[in-house]
Amino acid sequence: MSVFDTSYEAFMQEHARKRKGERLRRLVDGHGHAERLFLKQVRWRALGEFQYLQPEFEVKDFRDGTRYIDFTFIRQA
Repeated sequence: MSVFDTSYEAFMQEHARKRKGERLRRLVDGHGHAERLFLKQVRWRALGEFQYLQPEFEVKDFRDGTRYIDFTFIRQA
């Protein structure tokens, strides 16, 4: 297993442990091959880590709905 694969699995497990309900379902069902490939080909090549990255991030839209974006970068001040 490559360093990327090991880091990716740890990254996904960490986020899965923190979620429940719809947020967990979206992570498990919505995060697929394209998202993994993006991480490997773009994020990992550029930075070699996943720090501050949030997969399948929940946001409220202007119509009182909920949307999930593939990734967001959140860094605390």
